Amino acid sequence: MSIILPLTTLFASILGIWTILLAIRVIQVRIGRNKYHKYDDETLDRSIRGHGNLIENTPIFLILFFLSEYQRFDPVFLQFIGWLFVIARLMHGVCFGFMKKSMFLRVGGSILSFITTSVLAVNLLINL
Repeated sequence: MSIILPLTTLFASILGIWTILLAIRVIQVRIGRNKYHKYDDETLDRSIRGHGNLIENTPIFLILFFLSEYQRFDPVFLQFIGWLFVIARLMHGVCFGFMKKSMFLRVGGSILSFITTSVLAVNLLINL
């Protein structure tokens, strides 16, 4: 079987797995907070925000990525942008889901997410 959009498939799969892992983390913190008093409210809030922020940013990125691959943008360019977005979301998710604080991971992940999504959107507009 031939995959028509292999890069979109790759990055959607990776980001889907990361989404599930962050959801599991939220469940883990929630259980640990309620049952064992292992985590505080801030830890729960941060893990929820880490998961929620991924959910907020990933769909628009994947839509723009899909359109870019469908329009046959350079695969090397798309791989570069795709991996940067994955790194950005890992940085942000690790910061919120598993750490108390890290401005570098939080800000770096946010900036890389904005840049990669913006680059795809602008490239699509330019190539209309």
